[in-house]
Amino acid sequence: MDVPMYMAYALKAHTVSEIARGLGVSRQAVYAWKTGKAKVDPLLLAQFEKVTGVPRELVRPDIFVRQKVSLPKD
Repeated sequence: MDVPMYMAYALKAHTVSEIARGLGVSRQAVYAWKTGKAKVDPLLLAQFEKVTGVPRELVRPDIFVRQKVSLPKD
């Protein structure tokens, strides 16, 4: 089973139960994130970052996309 990078990092310091308790979700929800079957709800991203220390940009790069900005040419 391939664990998403953000979950591997989070699980180095916390158990599934600790993450679930910290976020007020079920262990099954955290396990679904661990297995890649579900994504962390955007409304939980700030708390996920606070509980695990994993930046929200790593958790949901589909939401937090870095955009290249270029200056207009004269």
